[in-house]
Amino acid sequence: MLIDSHAHLFLEEFDSDREQVIDSAHKAGVGIIVNAGIDLKSSKEALRLASSYPGLLATAGLHPQVAASADSEDIKQIDLLARERNVVAIGEIGLDYYRGSEHRDAQLFVFNEMLEVAKANKLPVVLHCRSAEEDMLRVLEKWCGACPPVSGKWRGIRHCFGEDEETARRYIEMGFMLSFGAYAGYPSSKNLRPVLESLPLDCLLLETDSPYLPPQKLRGKRNEPSYITSTAELIAMIRGESAETIASTTTENARLIFGLNPNTRTSIAQLMGRAC
Repeated sequence: MLIDSHAHLFLEEFDSDREQVIDSAHKAGVGIIVNAGIDLKSSKEALRLASSYPGLLATAGLHPQVAASADSEDIKQIDLLARERNVVAIGEIGLDYYRGSEHRDAQLFVFNEMLEVAKANKLPVVLHCRSAEEDMLRVLEKWCGACPPVSGKWRGIRHCFGEDEETARRYIEMGFMLSFGAYAGYPSSKNLRPVLESLPLDCLLLETDSPYLPPQKLRGKRNEPSYITSTAELIAMIRGESAETIASTTTENARLIFGLNPNTRTSIAQLMGRAC
């Protein structure tokens, strides 16, 4: 079984065939898809989908690109969603100075508030960061000092990682897994491959970020969770390991960070049973 640790199936790109996309993913061996909310509306929709379709889970959060328009009520509502059984993380949250750099103060405020929501609800965080790595690491270093890990040594996930090895090590040392998608195979990502090759396997996750960032051979088309099988093969090739090893280990890693174990808020056995 594979787990797509980050997708956005609530977006309009899937309105015409969402059920078929989910069914195709399950047939391809993707047992669980984690839908990452980006604002209050999409977080609610991700939760609704998790209640409506087998093998779907949700995260709830306020993306940095909506920080300027977010208010205290939005933060309160995300906190309420965090208590729902099928919400397994707070995210995606973080900082994005590539777009919206004029709203840095708002982004930092909302990011810190979301981190506190995660801490209060004992949930991992799903981090988005673009052109803001040093500010992100500075905030996290302070937060980690006051926030115990939620599972083993882990506190969350750095989604769509694309930085250098030193930055990767800093995240891992603070307790963050690193998630990779099909973009690792893009010609523009050649400098990322030595980083991916060097990282310990117990910190790696697979994601599609559907409908974005499809495999190289499908550039220009919609990405889907079923395509994560090719990402597992790509990562295996880069690391010189078998696709089966990558699939089984990243699944176990996702199971650990999202708390998909017996006696926790969500049982992976139940989800797998629903997906069959």
